[in-house]
Amino acid sequence: MRKEFRLFCAIDLGQSNTRWVVSSESEEITEGVTGKGIINVLLPNGREVLRGNLESVREATNMFDFQVVSIAATGIEKERAEYSVAIEIAEKVFRGKRVILNSDIVAFHLANFDRGPGIILHAGSGTFAYGTDGLGNSVKVGGWGYLLGDIGGGYWTGLKGVQEAVKSLDGLNKSERLAQEFYNYLGVRTKNEIKPAVYNESFSAREISGFCKVVFSLAKEGDPVCREIIREGAMALAEMVIPVIVKLNISEPTLCLAGKLLEEEGVYRNQVVESLHKIFGKDISYFVRTHTALYGAKIVALGELEGKE
Repeated sequence: MRKEFRLFCAIDLGQSNTRWVVSSESEEITEGVTGKGIINVLLPNGREVLRGNLESVREATNMFDFQVVSIAATGIEKERAEYSVAIEIAEKVFRGKRVILNSDIVAFHLANFDRGPGIILHAGSGTFAYGTDGLGNSVKVGGWGYLLGDIGGGYWTGLKGVQEAVKSLDGLNKSERLAQEFYNYLGVRTKNEIKPAVYNESFSAREISGFCKVVFSLAKEGDPVCREIIREGAMALAEMVIPVIVKLNISEPTLCLAGKLLEEEGVYRNQVVESLHKIFGKDISYFVRTHTALYGAKIVALGELEGKE
């Protein structure tokens, strides 16, 4: 079945860049990064951004005669309206190819659990828990974005840090270090300079998220306010796992801890694990992410090459 398919192209459309690889059944042939990420295709210019990213990949891979294109895309899920728009664009860009489009979450889970049961607990700028039971059933919790949720993520942590720094300036808590680091972060010296520095077009969600590094750094040094922020975020992340386990009826859950915060911030990861043990006892195992969504897209493409369902 489909034995004529000998090459494939796997693509990871992330928030910050687009990564791709051309491979055969046995080895990678070439790879690249466009340096551009994806935005919601239903937003202004969203379709153009998606089309531009895919066309960049197509131009870079024109010399290769692949028939399968497997795409893992951030924020594009089959149950949502964005999917039909995105798959139509992808099929037009890769006309004549077999195009398979999945959420990066689905690809990420596949990459780390190889179609078996398991739960992804992810904390980057945003947060979510996603699990499958290996029988085709899946549950997602979180992933609502910084305005609606994402507690325990980079934006939430940075915002909590900023808010606690302002409280310290007003004498409502005791974290002089946090207040001073907030001054340093903004590049100001007085309280009167803070609002003009924050309420302007150059200070965005990215700057709020960036302040989470200060919170983690001070937490490591023992700052009680920052440590409480970390504790609260870690417990919120652990609690996201509860409805996934309940709805899928997983008796011995295994978690993959993923995302920049859980992969790079050891103190935070340990706090999350401690919180998980408080909730579930010792009957829960975990590992730190071993493969990316691009790897999952490769698995999907290879399965199509080999005629697997």
